[in-house]
Parts: sequence; C-alpha cells; structure tokens
Amino acid sequence: LWLLDLEDELKPYLNGERKLSPSAIRDYLYCPFRFYLKRVLKWKPHDAGKLEMDELDFGNLCHDALERMGRNPAMVETLDVKLLRDFLWSAMDDRLGRYGSNLSLPLMVQREAARTRMERFAELEIEQRHDGWRTKNVELNVGKDEPWEIDGQPISMQVDRIDFHPDLGWRVLDYKTSAKADVPRSAHLRRSSEKRREFGPGLSASRGAPEVWKNVQVPLYAAFLKQWKELDQVPKIGYVNLPSTLNDVGFEMWEDFDALKLSNAMQWSAEIIRAMRIGLHWPPVELAGAEAGYDDFAQLAPDGLEQAVSGMLVETLRDVADGWDKGRRAS
Repeated sequence: LWLLDLEDELKPYLNGERKLSPSAIRDYLYCPFRFYLKRVLKWKPHDAGKLEMDELDFGNLCHDALERMGRNPAMVETLDVKLLRDFLWSAMDDRLGRYGSNLSLPLMVQREAARTRMERFAELEIEQRHDGWRTKNVELNVGKDEPWEIDGQPISMQVDRIDFHPDLGWRVLDYKTSAKADVPRSAHLRRSSEKRREFGPGLSASRGAPEVWKNVQVPLYAAFLKQWKELDQVPKIGYVNLPSTLNDVGFEMWEDFDALKLSNAMQWSAEIIRAMRIGLHWPPVELAGAEAGYDDFAQLAPDGLEQAVSGMLVETLRDVADGWDKGRRAS
C-alpha cells in the first residue's frame, strides 16, 4: 500500500539549505527518479507495525554497542577478549531494555544472534590491537562536529570508526551488520553500462567494460579524513563485517584503493551535486533480475515507472534531462 504525495512543480533536492549524505548519493546512483519520489516527494510504503527488530533496528543494536566500546577508553585499550565481549553484550542488553523486561521469542533469537556475532568480533578486535591498531574516533558526525564541503555543498555523514597505526597510518572503517558479508570494492563499483547515467570517467578494469561508481560512501570518508588530518597518503578503507555466518565476521579491507580511485570518486560526487542542483531525475532506471526484487515502487508500477507516470512534473524532468545530455555532448 503506497501513500502518494503528488507534486507538479520540480523541486531540486539540493535547494541551498539541505546537506548531502553519501546514502543520498547512493540512492541517486541507483535511480535518480526513484530518488526523487523517495527523498523529495516523500513517497513511502505503509508500515503496519512490527513485532521484532528489522534489519535497521538490528544494525542499530550492534552499532550502539560498538560506539560505546569506542568511547570507553578502557575498552579501547583492553587486550582481554572476555572483558570486551562482556562489555558489548551488556551494552546490547541495555538497548534491548526498550522492548521491556520480557523479550518476545523473535527478539530473544535476535539477541542471541547479535551476541554470537559480537563474541567473534571481540576476538578479532583484540587481534587488531595486538597488531598495533587503535581506535581514535567513533561515530564522527561530519557536518556537525567537523564541517566539510564538496563543490560548495555541505556534506553530512556519520563515520563509524577511524583507527591509527604508528607504522601503517590511518584507516576508516564502516560496520556492516547485514546477514551476508560484503566486500568494499564490489559494494562501491559496477561495470559501466547503458542502463544508468554516468557522472564521470570510468576506471580501467583488467578486462571488460570500465568500472564506475554505484556508491561513494567509504571513499568520501577517506577524502574527509585525508583533508581533516592533512595526510599525504590516502587512508586505508574497509568494512567490519558482522554477518550471520561467523566464519565471515572480520575486517575486510579494500586493498587496491588508491589516490586515483579517490580522485575519481570525488569527481563523480561533484558532478552528481551539479546534477541534483538542476533537478536531473530522469529517466527511471529499468530494474530487472535481483534488483527488481528490492524495488520499493514495484507495486506502484508493475509495468515500469516510465510507463506509469505522466503530467507536468514528468515533462519538466524530461526537459532537464535533455538539456543536461545536450550540454554534456557539447562539452
């Protein structure tokens, strides 16, 4: 069931007042038109209520415990696995208290799943500390704690974790709590294709089509950290995966992330900002295969969004897209 809020006048997302987040850029790269429906027109599915934690709630449960760890000097320095594990378990139980003293069966199952992941994480975290890494910042609010801009556009983002090593330098990490472990490179890059509009040059691949960005989240974290700390070298970036398969819990670094990729991601980000400012949100991306299964607007437009919408707003969006494409061809 969809709650529709129709508008006939184009309202650019970047209106001079709003800050831009990496998640907004990711949604825009996925489909600029769906981005407009979701983030400008505020179309959203109806939530009839829930009896257990959804994926976001579960992620927040883990993130909250990890943030508490990073803000506790004793927990940042300890090399005692059991002490760290018990601290994380206690922090999660504190947050679960909002559901009452008697947890439902689904919540009890989710609590146990979170505890087993955190137990494995504690073991690996202590290994990282033995290797010389120490956490210096957690949940750094860029845009509030530390202002930062791209092409004059204020950026808002929450950096999960920044570490330092006396010999290896700085790294930025993003916690991932989805059921399946993720790889930073494949989470950020895709093969170039005609299916989606591109906002900069591609990156050469060993074979096949060039690689282009589908997400710039952690590269933007690295760009901020490099500027903030006035670093000569590009910070290392990676994920801390906390999936359901315990063997996959771990620190997954993007080993070949370098200055070229960082510069390319920043170039794409600046171009996307320019596109958002003029209201470039057409055409809708035609989703198929696995992507179609995650389309929030599938029930609204089973035959495709381009066929399901019309009116003054759509005509304006088409005109903006035509003007953008003509300008890019001319340059």
